[in-house]
Amino acid sequence: MIAAGDIFVSQTVCLETAWVLSSGYGFTADQVASGLSGFAGLPGITIEDPVRLAMAIDWMRGGMDFAEALHLGVQPF
Repeated sequence: MIAAGDIFVSQTVCLETAWVLSSGYGFTADQVASGLSGFAGLPGITIEDPVRLAMAIDWMRGGMDFAEALHLGVQPF
């Protein structure tokens, strides 16, 4: 239950969520990006690597595949 708070969300969960929303439910990249951003911003939600997730969401909005963007985000710059 989200209202209880203290929910940890791993990068794998974010990746699988994006895949299910786009492949299974036909959501557009922008809809997936908005959904992930909104969920990550809820009180009580802790994202494994929020900076990497935000970067991947931005890159997805720019046309990059989310999985590729998320994996690219682990590379040092």
